[in-house]
Amino acid sequence: MSQARVLPEPSFVQHAPFCLRCGYNLEGLAPPNACPECGLWFEAGTLIVAGIPRHMTKNTSPIRRLVWGAMLVLSGAFYFSWTFVVFRHPWVALAWALTIVGCLVWLLSTSQRERKAYERFAFTRDGIARLPYTMKAGETNIDTVFVAWEDADSFVIQRVGPFWKRLIVGKRGAKGEVVESVFDAGFRCSDEHAMTVRDAMERAMLAQREGPLGGSARSSASPTLHSPMLHSPMLHSPPLPEPLAPEFVVLGTEFLASLGAVPHFSAHMVFNERGAVVFPANQAHSSVKAEGISYEDNYAGDALAAVLSPGRIDVQWHQAYPDARVVAIVSRMLALPEFALLRGCGVTYQGNPLALAGVV
Repeated sequence: MSQARVLPEPSFVQHAPFCLRCGYNLEGLAPPNACPECGLWFEAGTLIVAGIPRHMTKNTSPIRRLVWGAMLVLSGAFYFSWTFVVFRHPWVALAWALTIVGCLVWLLSTSQRERKAYERFAFTRDGIARLPYTMKAGETNIDTVFVAWEDADSFVIQRVGPFWKRLIVGKRGAKGEVVESVFDAGFRCSDEHAMTVRDAMERAMLAQREGPLGGSARSSASPTLHSPMLHSPMLHSPPLPEPLAPEFVVLGTEFLASLGAVPHFSAHMVFNERGAVVFPANQAHSSVKAEGISYEDNYAGDALAAVLSPGRIDVQWHQAYPDARVVAIVSRMLALPEFALLRGCGVTYQGNPLALAGVV
């Protein structure tokens, strides 16, 4: 009996040996650098995830769309006129049929990606590359489609289950939701790695706004998934009291206040009932600690991780925090004067909107 394929967890590679947009051979070019052919920027540490894309016809290459359209038109015309053509012009009918078959054979033989339900997705500063799940060593004729960010300025990672997530990239709607998506796919990712993927997406989109040499959003140290957490059992956080502690501590208040003058900001926050720490988005959540406030990718920490952006607070799922507990913490926290800037923001918990109580 054949076993179902288990897709791999997210991982980082040094960089692809070919350009993820045009396929140009990048051997001999050290990152960070730009493709000599199309100018796509590439760096050391490219995040690769495996998953299943939702129907995205516009992400199919223009040549393939043209061939598909031609084949459908020829097939329809042949169906309605085959009796006349076959008896009057048999050689024309034969050429007609061979053209249709040739188009179909070409489409099937040149698309490893479209013949499989699953693909690999590579994250770059300028967009996401859709790659075939399996590629032969040294292969140069790679069937890839590059999905540019275009006007996308927002994304959400929804929790489908403990080992699957859904990534939607698009524009920010009036209520903070993602609309006009340019990319939508489910991907294999356990809960302990979800924040790593989120951090990689944030860095990519921030770097895209700032350019290939743009300041603090670009970090020289690439994140890595090759750590003990990949082989360690999932740890459970100890229960914490639900009400906010009387001595609730807020660190990073000056940085938080400065965000009001930035039209398109992105910041990170770790928090629990004891306090909150707000800091720049180029710092990983797990790297910032305070007394009684510690986020860890493997749930050993006692705090939640969140991403702050204009009109929106995205809170990462934590197995020790049910929805009601998150609502209680965030509702009371936003009532504090230090968080006046964030009042009225839409709040999501692993991509799902939360209804807060008593926050105006």
